[in-house]
Amino acid sequence: MTDWDWRNLCGRKKFLPVELCEEAISRVERLNPILNAGGNSDVRYRRDAARKPLSEGPFAGVPFLLKDLISAYAGV
Repeated sequence: MTDWDWRNLCGRKKFLPVELCEEAISRVERLNPILNAGGNSDVRYRRDAARKPLSEGPFAGVPFLLKDLISAYAGV
């Protein structure tokens, strides 16, 4: 499955946000030792967020990486 398919499949209820979250965590765990691109590994926060009701928006339910650039965001 390609990354751009996630939103379409989630919107059609083919996958739950929790399932997509687990796939994203798996990919990060597999690739980050090679890429060294992600620093925050708080998977509990990610899993908890994926279980909450979805907000509205074009990427609702789709996991993504957030580059902090010295910015704070809620819950982390």
